[in-house]
Amino acid sequence: MVNSFGVYMDGDYIHQALFGRKDHGRSLYDLRNDIAHGNVSEFDFDKAEEMKHRLHQAEAISRKIILKTISSAGAYLQSKGI
Repeated sequence: MVNSFGVYMDGDYIHQALFGRKDHGRSLYDLRNDIAHGNVSEFDFDKAEEMKHRLHQAEAISRKIILKTISSAGAYLQSKGI
């Protein structure tokens, strides 16, 4: 499968973590939807613990994408002499 995350490092890992369900039973996208649509609150201790456990993974993925985007933009601008 081709996806935009393939441009970044570990594209398959990132795509699986965000949208797949193999490793943890629920994707980060599923957890995000629960929060966004009010399906979970701070009183749902089991879900809150699962989200807390996965927060580090979401942070690491976000950091990789942001840093690679900045690096790519810098390389592009440098190639254009800007």
